[in-house]
Amino acid sequence: LASDPKVHKLTGRTLMTADLGEKYGFTDIDGRRISSMRSIKFLLSSGVLKVPCGPFIARFIPRCFKIPGWMMSAYVSRL
Repeated sequence: LASDPKVHKLTGRTLMTADLGEKYGFTDIDGRRISSMRSIKFLLSSGVLKVPCGPFIARFIPRCFKIPGWMMSAYVSRL
């Protein structure tokens, strides 16, 4: 992160650890990738999204399918 010449573009923003991990290749101590709260797969498998057979459906959804950041911001700020 410190060696990225474009790191100044991230200044003053609230960033999610999982998004930074995906961009820069960060992993947890045991080598696992951090799950993104924006990931549809994570939301279905954890039960946050109440969908019938959610954990089963999550097996077939790639990690890259995510809720857009602006939509998460709008939900959190109650727009």
